[in-house]
Amino acid sequence: MTWAILALCRHQSVQTKLREEVRTKLPSPASTQSNPLTAELIDSLPYLHAVCSEVLRIYPPAGLTKRVAAKDTTILGQYVPAGTDIIISMRAINHSKELWGANASKFDPERWRGEGKTNNGGASSNYSYMTFLHGPRSCIGQSFAKGEFASLLAVLVGCFEMDLEDPGREVQIVTGLTSRPKGGLNVRLRRVDGW
Repeated sequence: MTWAILALCRHQSVQTKLREEVRTKLPSPASTQSNPLTAELIDSLPYLHAVCSEVLRIYPPAGLTKRVAAKDTTILGQYVPAGTDIIISMRAINHSKELWGANASKFDPERWRGEGKTNNGGASSNYSYMTFLHGPRSCIGQSFAKGEFASLLAVLVGCFEMDLEDPGREVQIVTGLTSRPKGGLNVRLRRVDGW
């Protein structure tokens, strides 16, 4: 959520467009007892899906992971002996110009919109989007995490306008078990009435 807030604060037009979609298609939190928020409703918001996918691409919660070669093998023709530590950088792959094009490091939810782009952002390989990894060791909570993220972001952006307290401050990524902004992220929230 921190990275989504940062992206929406830096891209006010995206924040406004997302708020419009959310407020148009979802019931307000005050009316959810009589008109519940469902997975089907959340899944029906294409711009919300695009924003969430782009946030997770640009700011993967875990920046890297390690694997150990179980046996002698090769990777792209390079010999890798058994026991070798292999570091996979999700952030580097998700920002690769070779995989995502010249604007790979630009926050652009539109890359996830249009025919054939909803699930891959227009990238040519399933392995271009490594936020949750792939294969038998991919994140088992991926679907739940994406659904929870979309639900929380929808309600937050539907209820509040967000601005950075210090828009000129450079935000540095600190990576541990998960990635976070060094020194935190100071944001001003203003309630938006009428929903």
